Amino acid sequence: MILNVPDIEDHEQLAANREELIVELRARLNVFENRYELTSANLRSALDRGVIRETAEVAEWLIADSTYRALLDERQARAE
Repeated sequence: MILNVPDIEDHEQLAANREELIVELRARLNVFENRYELTSANLRSALDRGVIRETAEVAEWLIADSTYRALLDERQARAE
């Protein structure tokens, strides 16, 4: 069995794509936070307390925030 191992350029491109996605997600989160006058960090609490209701847009915000946080965690883990 032959495994196709990505070369260094592939890893560099993946890292660049990951960083670009982080920037794009942060920009999208800023739009949500400005629109709703609420930080992403406080979104789940606001949902639990009924301050905001879960709409399709709020669900998109939750997904964007979760993805953003996961990418930041992954970046930090790679740095360590």
